Amino acid sequence: MILDVLENAPRYLALHKGFAKAFEFLLRPDLKELPVAKYEIDGTQVYAMVSKDSGRKREEALLETHEKYIDIQLVLAGIDDMGWKPKTRCIQPAGGYDPKTAIYNFSPTYRMPGFQRKVEPL
Repeated sequence: MILDVLENAPRYLALHKGFAKAFEFLLRPDLKELPVAKYEIDGTQVYAMVSKDSGRKREEALLETHEKYIDIQLVLAGIDDMGWKPKTRCIQPAGGYDPKTAIYNFSPTYRMPGFQRKVEPL
């Protein structure tokens, strides 16, 4: 997990070939005005999902691991409670693998030890 501000995005371009297009999208001046939708940036390889809901409460959230995609989370308003822990410590499945989203969900009761942080716009 990388936790940083968007201004530092150039530091991470070499980590994945899709990051340049993803960061270009996230730096759009009209990003806050975009309606809730899925936006294809580079076909199904790079896309954005704009959401304006309040999200899940910490005690209701599941841990998730991705087998195919990389999440880039950007909080534009409000506060989001994000967490991370090594995949090897995510040991209690909650619903199994979803091949459509390529996500495994895990029980929140196994959240710690790990990393938890409230994230808000700067």
